[in-house]
Amino acid sequence: MYAIKIKGYWPKVSLKMAIFIAIIFTCAMICCSSIFMLAMNDSTKNEALHPPSQRGQTMTNIPGTLFENRKKPEIKQPARPAVENVKLPLFLKGVLASSDSRRSLAILQGPSGQHTYREGEKIADLGNAYLQSVKPDEVLIRTPKGIAALYLNDKLRDSKPAEPRNKKVKIEHAKYLMHYLVANPIYKDEKLTGYRFNPRTGSTIYLRTRLIPDEVVTKINGQALDDITTAEKYIEQLESLRDVQLTVLRENQLQNIYINLATIETSLDTESHEEVH
Repeated sequence: MYAIKIKGYWPKVSLKMAIFIAIIFTCAMICCSSIFMLAMNDSTKNEALHPPSQRGQTMTNIPGTLFENRKKPEIKQPARPAVENVKLPLFLKGVLASSDSRRSLAILQGPSGQHTYREGEKIADLGNAYLQSVKPDEVLIRTPKGIAALYLNDKLRDSKPAEPRNKKVKIEHAKYLMHYLVANPIYKDEKLTGYRFNPRTGSTIYLRTRLIPDEVVTKINGQALDDITTAEKYIEQLESLRDVQLTVLRENQLQNIYINLATIETSLDTESHEEVH
C-alpha cells in the first residue's frame, strides 16, 4: 500500500504484456510503411501517364464544370439567295450601291422606259416583282417565280439581236439640268434650310453628276437657299442652265460639286460608241 502511494511509481508490467505491445507496434509501423509506398507508386504512375502539359489540359476541360471547353459558335455568313433562270423584260442600265440600303439605286430599262428604283420598291413593268438588293455589278429582283439577277455586263441579253458593228448609236439628251432632277424644300423649325435633290428619271446622268439620292443642297452658284422667295428663283434657273455649282451637306460638312452637262453627255456618247465597236 505504501509503494502505490509514492509519487512517480509505475506498476510492474509482465514480460508477456511487453512483448505483445511490441508486436502490435511493429505491425502498425509495417502497415503504415506499406500504405505510404503504395501511395508513392500510384503518384509515380500518374505522372508517367499524364505529363504536366496533359494534366493542365485535363484540368481545363472538365465536363459539367467551369473548366469545360466550350466551342465558340460559328458565325454563319448570310447565304446568297438562289437565283432562278427567270427571264425578265428588263435591262440594268446603272447602279449606285451603298452600305446604306436607303441610298442604293438601280436604273432599269423596261417596256415603259427607264425608271429608278430603291431596294424594296415594286417594279413598274412587272406584275408582282420587287427590287430585292443592289450590288456594284448586279441587282436581284424578287418575283413569284423566284429570284432573278440582272447584270451590268448584260449576261442575260442572249435573246436581244446584236446591232450592226458599224452602226452609230445616237443618244438623245435633255437640254437642261432640271430635266434630270427633282428639288423639294427642306424646313427646320419652320425655316428653309435647303432643297433635297433626287433623280427625276432613270437616266444615268444624275449619277454622273456625283449627286446621290436625297442629296441636301444648301447653295446654288454660291447663293444660299435659306429664303423661299429667292430660293425658288434659283431653282427655276436650273430649267435653263447646263452647268452649275452646287453646295451640298454630307455628313455635316459642306462640299462643292460642279456639274457640266456638256462634259457628261460627251462622255456617255463616247462610251456608247465604244460599246458598238
